[in-house]
Parts: sequence; structure tokens; C-alpha cells
Amino acid sequence: MVTPFTKYFCRNGYSRTMGPVATTVMASFMGSLGTSLAGMPLRAAAALMEQGIDFQALNKRHFRTKSVARMKLESLIIEHMHLYHNGTVAVAPISLELIARAGATSEDTDDIAAFLGQLKGVLHTATVREHEGGECRVSVRTKADELNATRVCARLGGGGHKAASGCTIKGTVEEAERAILAAIDDQLAQPSQD
Repeated sequence: MVTPFTKYFCRNGYSRTMGPVATTVMASFMGSLGTSLAGMPLRAAAALMEQGIDFQALNKRHFRTKSVARMKLESLIIEHMHLYHNGTVAVAPISLELIARAGATSEDTDDIAAFLGQLKGVLHTATVREHEGGECRVSVRTKADELNATRVCARLGGGGHKAASGCTIKGTVEEAERAILAAIDDQLAQPSQD
């Protein structure tokens, strides 16, 4: 799907009507480059750049700009997270009170699950985000060949794919953290992560 669009765009040039679509495509390429250096996204991104996409502005807007509240929230998450398995597993309880202390909004919590994976030595992460109504949404990100996130979350009624999965757990943040950690422990004890 992306290749025909890129060919059309490059054949017809950057235009006012196609610009927003090209911008979205380019931002998605930039987001995927961190996890996959497959040739097609790189070639397509290069072709769009040759047509005049302002990739530096896109990079700043989508990947390097955070609100003050988001940065405060990240600081509080680091302060309250727990490390397990010799620092290779990070679990972050994110209560409604913690979000309020940071002055954060729902938008500030977008993609918060990926944040902990930036920590040196951490291979697998779980964010346990409290929601109204006595439930927590858990997002698990893993080094898939060492821990299958789908299997971890399936133990708690969730799913996804090998490197990124999620589930919803009824209960407090503390109860949800214990539940996801037990699921991680159980899955790490399995001989195969296939």
C-alpha cells in the first residue's frame, strides 16, 4: 500500500492536497525506523524527502516534543517504577493520583509504554495505568525472542503480538502490578518463547 502511494507522490510531486497525506506517511516511516530498518520504508522515506518533505520538522513534532506535564510524568514514573530480574524487567505503576500530580492529560500518557524501554539494561517493560472504575490497563513491551508479550498478557485475558501486548486487570494498581509480574515470571520460566 505504501509503495504505490510513494510512487504516485514522487511522480506527481509535493502538492497542497497530497501534502498532509505525505506528511502522515513520512511520520509513520520515521516511527517505524526505530524498530525496523527494512529497505522499503527507507527507500520510500528517501523518495519523499527528495520531494521536499520537511522531515526535520516532522521529527521534532512527532518524536522530540513533549509537554512539561509529560516530562514531569516520566520523572514520577522513574521515581515509582520497580526493577526485577537483575534490572532487565521494569514495571511502572501509574496511578490516577500520579497523573494528577504531574498535571498530565490523557494525551500526555500516549505511548507511555515505550518510555521504560529506553532505560539501559531494561529488556522487558510493563506499564500499569489506573483507570476509573477500578481497573488497570497494562501494556507490555519485550525483547520478543526472550519474552513473548502475547503469552504474558494471554495469562490475564489480553493479547497482542510477541513484542507488544496488553490486558486489562480489575483491581488496584498494586494488585495489577503483582498480577503482571507473576505472569512475566511464569513466562520467563518457560523454556521457549515461540
